[in-house]
This record gives sequence, structure tokens and C-alpha cells, in this order.
Amino acid sequence: MNFLVKKTLLFFAIFLINLLFAQQKITILDAETKLPIPFAKIIFENSYRNTEENGEITLTANDLIKEIEAFGYEKPIIEKAKTIYLLVPKPISIEEVVLLRPKNIHTFVLGKIEKKRSVGFGSSNTTWTVADFVKSETHFPKNLFIKKIRFSQEVKNKKNATIRLSLYQIENGKPSDEPWKSYIANCTSKNNIAELDLSKNAVPMPEEGIFIGFEWIINSVNTYQHAAFVKESENSKAKRKLVWSTNPIIHTQPIKSESNLWVTVANQWKYWGNFTFNKYREHAQIAMEVELTD
Repeated sequence: MNFLVKKTLLFFAIFLINLLFAQQKITILDAETKLPIPFAKIIFENSYRNTEENGEITLTANDLIKEIEAFGYEKPIIEKAKTIYLLVPKPISIEEVVLLRPKNIHTFVLGKIEKKRSVGFGSSNTTWTVADFVKSETHFPKNLFIKKIRFSQEVKNKKNATIRLSLYQIENGKPSDEPWKSYIANCTSKNNIAELDLSKNAVPMPEEGIFIGFEWIINSVNTYQHAAFVKESENSKAKRKLVWSTNPIIHTQPIKSESNLWVTVANQWKYWGNFTFNKYREHAQIAMEVELTD
């Protein structure tokens, strides 16, 4: 073996060792069952990513965990780096026990998915939650249950994707700070209409209405790389670069009335119509329909 070959092999050995130490795989588990928690949110300084379906995520040397969030679990105290984090389930209050069960005799539908599109919501490596208000019809019977939620979406450069759908109650005219219910919806590139089936979960529809929020899951299944024109500063020319985005795109459709869209900015709900850059998009709603049953 000549000197050049030895030097090349040594270089790759050092490179692989550095790569190994620069990355660390951690796992998020249920403290009681020791089962993995899929799609848990790992929050860093200015971004977040989600665990894979097996509860694992690979961190780099620059990833400093600030918080770990998972619906239905207490937030753990992050004191030092670990390879395994155990999350304690939140206690279930007596109010969460649903005594009524749907009979599934009659069906009622709120909203309609139109073909005409307005702005589409997507995500890069940092994201927001986008929520829209669904108002119950006064002529509908009382004590109805949410059976299905259908929404218009688009999966790019992948076959499948997942997104978190959360139900928020109304607090002072906007979504509540914490979600009331949370689910994972599957999306596919073959069908632009995705459906979340809640027929077995017996979710009562509040008479005052409800906010339905969409939160992107940033992991290897959903992220993809593509070319886009990006401005490095406000006065610079846009240059074609490779950027990362997260599936799916959530479609909206135009409406004649003012929208009731809300987005999270720095963990605070902000009214979408107040953003100056999108005045021409104020009259839009998420393209979805909610199927109710008695």
C-alpha cells in the first residue's frame, strides 16, 4: 500500500470518527409504558424538529435542546444531555371522560372544499401553526360529534406525509393556548383531499364552534430539498439555491367575508389579517369540511 492510499484511508477514518461524534441519536419514550413517542417536538434556540415514528431523532453538535413537547405529556426539565428522555403522561381529568357516544344515524356537513384556491400554507425548517374557525350551524341539532375532517393539501417530491391536526377551544375570540385534542393525519401525493377519521374517538362538537389547527411535523419523512429563488437581503437580487421545505402544503380558498385565520408567532396566536404583507389574502379560509354525526 503506497503512501497516497494510506493517507486517503486515514483521512476518511478521521472524517467518519468526527461525523460519529458530531451526531447523537436520542429517543423519546413514554415513562410508564417505555414505548416510543412518535412526532414529539424537540425545540432548539430558533427552530424545532420532530422525532420519527420510532421516537428517535439525530442531533448535531450545534443542536441544544431547550424544550421537549408531546401532546398528552408533561414537559420534562432539560438539565443535561441524555440519550433517552422519559416523558410522564398528564393525568386525565374527569371532564375528559365522554359519557355520550355517537349513534351515527344522521350526518351533517360544515363547509365545502372548492376548486378555486387562494394562498397555500407550508413550512421550511421552522414553522407555525395555522388555525381556522369552524362555526356550528344554528339549525343543526345539539350534542353532535365530529366524525371526519377533510382538507385540501399537496405533497411535493414525496409519496406520503403526515401533519398534526389539533382542536382548539375559543378563548377571547381566538384559539386557546393549549390544544384540546390532537391527532396525526396522513397525506398522500395521489389524492389532494386528506381525511382524518374521528368516528371512533367520540369528539363532541362545541355549540360555539371550534378552531382546527395544522402543525407541520419536521422529520425525514416530510422534509424535501428543492431549488428556489432566495433573497439574502431585502435589497439583493434573488438567487437560485437549494432549500429545505416540509410537506404538506395546506390549501386555502377565497371567501367573500373576512377570514378567521390565526397563526402562531413566537408561541403567540396572531390574527392573519393583521399581517401587512398579505392584505390581498385576507378573505381566505382553509379548504376543509367537517362531517358531524348525532
